Amino acid sequence: MGASRLAWSLLFCAALALRLWAGIDRLDMIWPDEHFQTLEPAGWVVFGHGFKTWEWQVGYRSWVVPAFFMPVLWACKQLGVLGGTALIQACRAWLGALSCILFISLNQLMKRLGVRPWARWVALAACVFSSAMILWSVATLSDVLGTLVLWLILPKYIELSERKRFGTCLLAGMLAGVLFPIRTQLILAGAGLFVASFLIIRSWKLLAALCLGYVLFVLLSGILDWVTWGQPFHVLIRQKRWALEAAEMSGISPWYDYFPRTWENLGSGIFVALGMALILALILRVKRRERVRGLFHAQDLYIYLPMLAMFIGHSLIGHKETRFLLPIFPGFYVLLACFLSRGFSNTPESWNWNVSQRKSFAFVVVIGIVVLTFCSYRITRAREVLYSRSDTSALESAIFEEHPSRRECVLLIEHPVTWTRGELILGGTEELVEKKLKELTPDILGHCRYAIFPDSIRGEFEQRTRGNWVMLKVSQSGYCLFKRIAGS
Repeated sequence: MGASRLAWSLLFCAALALRLWAGIDRLDMIWPDEHFQTLEPAGWVVFGHGFKTWEWQVGYRSWVVPAFFMPVLWACKQLGVLGGTALIQACRAWLGALSCILFISLNQLMKRLGVRPWARWVALAACVFSSAMILWSVATLSDVLGTLVLWLILPKYIELSERKRFGTCLLAGMLAGVLFPIRTQLILAGAGLFVASFLIIRSWKLLAALCLGYVLFVLLSGILDWVTWGQPFHVLIRQKRWALEAAEMSGISPWYDYFPRTWENLGSGIFVALGMALILALILRVKRRERVRGLFHAQDLYIYLPMLAMFIGHSLIGHKETRFLLPIFPGFYVLLACFLSRGFSNTPESWNWNVSQRKSFAFVVVIGIVVLTFCSYRITRAREVLYSRSDTSALESAIFEEHPSRRECVLLIEHPVTWTRGELILGGTEELVEKKLKELTPDILGHCRYAIFPDSIRGEFEQRTRGNWVMLKVSQSGYCLFKRIAGS
């Protein structure tokens, strides 16, 4: 095996190993939705028990994303695993393994954009070893599944739309429509794709075909709501009504808030690399007296416009969460590859760097990827909370550190958001209890093992419990985790 093929194979193996490790070892949560809007309802269908949040009582969510995890939970059920952390680990590892397909799709996309092999490898390696991308890839959120599907369909979408036939554009529109039932907000990415297609193919007829294909899947989503909730487009109607309420409950962030959030979450490295690659590429092209416009190709619009549509659209919405922008994250690595390939197109040839012809370089490739994998593992392991503005996982991890034989009941007091795991991990033996402070009784306190509540009511809680509970941890967001003393 040549060094070039070895480098690609080892890169994929490193991506798979890191994501399987993260899925199995990292049991902290980025956001409660990754459990209560996906795994918990899926477990309710497969096992017959599960904590149903208010969204699943009023029909605010679609069953498309939970259905993605039902086969995994069904397989666990056949193996006799009916509860515990193994169920969550299986689902997270399943998603992490599938996320590796993303790199194959990104490689195909960059090939279509004319990116040279060495630049593709460098950009994909940056994505593979990114601690943020590793942890996001195993978070069982609809945003993660939407990100995976978006970049999987993009190469085929470009191919079909650029055939410039009504039938192929209809199929391309249907591919983009697959995103709608997964994550409604991805309609922004679809709009960006359609604008890019129109600017390239310049045909109103073919644009109508794209839109028609998209509408077909929107109608299919409405029919699915009719079957599951008894009303066409039930989920869409509920979500739009809740959007304004969510902004009032969670607060309104300034329009520019996603700039520091993205920089902090994804890491400054990728943006510094993008800036340096672009500036050096411009300098080299000017020095070689080449046209600067050569750095940008028409097909790049398929990358730029969906990313811009997602970023600008979500910036205008008052309620902001970093995960909403997750679908655009892989695009930064694609752009890095484009700048490297087009700006340094003659540099590798002048250096006579062709690893596929130098088998002796294989040893360097192996050592390099092993070192990168180890460094990425250490950095990712040390990163406690991926969601930098929220320390959801801090309280959750404190419970897991005790390694109980089974999860005990968790009492949620004055809690606007459910931060902990649900009945799926309890195996149906316990259930979560949500209560106001004034509703607490000795029976409720004696039944539950843990309690999570705002730090502002800690004094009153300690007065009511009379020293029978001990504090384990206080999160940066101002929530306390208490544990009932055994025998009390």
